[in-house]
Amino acid sequence: MKIIDSKRQDETPGKKDSSTFMSDLKQLLTEAYSGGKEEVLTSFEEIEGVRIVQNINIQWTGEGTSSAIWLPDRACPTLVYRAPECDGTYFQYGLHRLGDDYLTYISKTDDEPVIIHLVDCREGSKTLHNRLSVTLKPDITKAIVIPRGVAHLPTNLKGAICLNNHKWYVDLPSYLRYSRKFDIQNVPADTEAARFPVIKTARFAVPIWAYPIFGALIRLRIVPENSWEVPFYFDGTMQGKPTTVMLRRKHSDV
Repeated sequence: MKIIDSKRQDETPGKKDSSTFMSDLKQLLTEAYSGGKEEVLTSFEEIEGVRIVQNINIQWTGEGTSSAIWLPDRACPTLVYRAPECDGTYFQYGLHRLGDDYLTYISKTDDEPVIIHLVDCREGSKTLHNRLSVTLKPDITKAIVIPRGVAHLPTNLKGAICLNNHKWYVDLPSYLRYSRKFDIQNVPADTEAARFPVIKTARFAVPIWAYPIFGALIRLRIVPENSWEVPFYFDGTMQGKPTTVMLRRKHSDV
């Protein structure tokens, strides 16, 4: 009969005890669930959770003149373009219940910075109804994160191209009945901070594996007749007049 020294076996190089294994497994599952860790470059005390994070970039020229943004697995990107001849601001704040916005300003046709005005509208937040303005220059290596429940109003957007990515959250069954009216609430730009609404936001992050399902549900609610796509909206011109353009793929049978 062969006797195995359990103590000696545990000390075998490369072998981990059960506690270390469980710790590593927990970290692996956490990162797989959330989409990985963020490298926070700047945080803002005025509104909790608003931050500048590092994008993962790949450069394929030695001079760094050509590069790409490596989107996370949970990416649901929208490309937003504002024509130089159009108005450079919105007339109302946007407010989301279900998703955090990750905004990367890629380029701009002038030297004016983008300024994003923010107001915290989250129920129970330590910074409720606080105001904050963040000034940004186009930079593909950085994204500003605007948590769900924080109203935002970007300005100086003439000629700007922005990559808008999302991190989705869910909550009670009613939150799963996605609609623009439910997720998005607008507040007039001249509203005083104290008069902004106080809203509840979804609490539970959508896991990576569920993003294709969740994304399909959202697309179905947004564009029922074209449930396989999310169209891109941007400002353009038609017969010399500013207009909003919807860009979408053409059906193969049309």
